[in-house]
Amino acid sequence: MANRIQSASVFNLTNRLEPARAEHSTQKAKLNQLLIDLSRDLQASLEIEEILYLFLNRIRTLVPVDGINYSHEESDIQFSSAVTGKHKVSYQLNTEEGSLGLIAFTRHRRYRDNEILMLEDLMSSLMYPLRNSLKYHSALKAATTDPLTLCGNRQALDAALHREIDLALRDKTPLSIIMFDFDHFKKVNDDYGHQCGDDLLKQVAMDLLQMLRKTDLLFRYGGEEFLILLHKTDLEGAAQVAEKVRRGVSSSTISYKNQKISTTISSGVATLNSLDCVTSIIERADKALYAAKRKGRNQACCAE
Repeated sequence: MANRIQSASVFNLTNRLEPARAEHSTQKAKLNQLLIDLSRDLQASLEIEEILYLFLNRIRTLVPVDGINYSHEESDIQFSSAVTGKHKVSYQLNTEEGSLGLIAFTRHRRYRDNEILMLEDLMSSLMYPLRNSLKYHSALKAATTDPLTLCGNRQALDAALHREIDLALRDKTPLSIIMFDFDHFKKVNDDYGHQCGDDLLKQVAMDLLQMLRKTDLLFRYGGEEFLILLHKTDLEGAAQVAEKVRRGVSSSTISYKNQKISTTISSGVATLNSLDCVTSIIERADKALYAAKRKGRNQACCAE
């Protein structure tokens, strides 16, 4: 059954200056104390999931709520608590600095009017911690994102590869990487200019992000060299992905000064073995990449 929306509103923090509302003086005192506690406790973390779980668990002591759904489209953040209900009240969260996303409170029975009013009062304690968390998330993403192609940078690659290697060795699951380099990319820059080269890199990266699985991670290793991290993928599977990527890149074109510009790539594929570390698996993939270059380019080679 579809959720029944009792209320869909815009919540502006700047308008929340009226006193807390409740049916009885005892309940009002509890609400005021909860607001004080939330204002203190929600400042202890910058992790959005942790903030929302804490907020949900605390407000339940005053207003029965089964679950929270939250989304912030600009940051590509989605959060949903494990339990949801068929009734919900939802709010677009706004401050003078802009939107903080959309939040919905769900449960299996309708909310009473006074409960909705108390939820709105309680949200005032959530706004600033949520804003700070979103700023932190944005700064963290910027620090690990290549500004040209919007895929992961070397810092993000190093963290992800260390993490995935540890998990693969612990769980005895396969892990593979593909290193690829654009063929004759200097000629593109020399013939058409660096802006054309940048546009081509951006277009290829965008196409690959659409082509790869959600569990696959794309990083810019440096210059025109990229690395794809393939979770739970053996050598045969990685070779198939490398061929798919090769075909995808060769068919990717951009229009530049009324000309169609395209390129090809050479790839090296390596699968994690029991003796590998971050450095060694990258070195093996890199050697396979240069083997593909020596064999004529526009192809993939697998490491031994």
